[in-house]
Amino acid sequence: MTERMNEDGDIELLEVWRIFGKRKRIFFLMVGGALFLAIVVTLFLPKIYSATASLLPPEESSPASNLIAGKLPAGLAGFAGGALGMKSPSDRWVGILNSRTVFDALVLKFNLQAVYKKETPEETREQLRRAVKISKSREDILFITVEDADPARAAEIANAFVAALDKINQDIVTSAGGRMRIFIEGR
Repeated sequence: MTERMNEDGDIELLEVWRIFGKRKRIFFLMVGGALFLAIVVTLFLPKIYSATASLLPPEESSPASNLIAGKLPAGLAGFAGGALGMKSPSDRWVGILNSRTVFDALVLKFNLQAVYKKETPEETREQLRRAVKISKSREDILFITVEDADPARAAEIANAFVAALDKINQDIVTSAGGRMRIFIEGR
C-alpha cells in the first residue's frame, strides 16, 4: 500500500478516504459484530437494582471541642479537630455501619446466606460487603447504597442499615445514661 504525503509529511485526506473505501466492508463487519455482541451480552446480564438511604447526623458538641474550636479561626477549627483525633459523628457512624456486628445482623435478618447461595456466614458477609457502599459527603451526609437483584430487598436492606444504626445509638445512649446513674448514686 502506497501512501501519498504532502510536503509537510502528512497523509492526505483523499488517500485516507480511498483506503477506507477499500476496507469499508471489514470496518462495518467489525463494528456490527461488536454492536451485536454488546446487545446479546446486555440481554443476558441479570438486572441489578440500587437503593440509597441518606442520613444527616446530628450536630454534636462536647466541651473539649467547643473550647478548642472557640480559640481557633473558623477555617482551622475543622482541621484541628481532625488533627487531634476528634472525629465527627458521621465518621463514627460510618465505622458502626461497616462493623461486623451490623453486617452479621443483616445477614441473619434477611437470610442472605440462602439468598446468595453461600456456604459460610463469612462468604455471605463478604458478598453483602460487595453489594453495599457506605460513603460520606463533604457536608457529612451519609449515603448507604445497596445493590441487589430484587429492588424491594435492596430497599429493605438499606433501611435495615438505618434501623441497625438507630438501635446501636439507642443502646449507647442507654448504657451511657446507666453509667451516669450509677456514678451519681455512688456519689
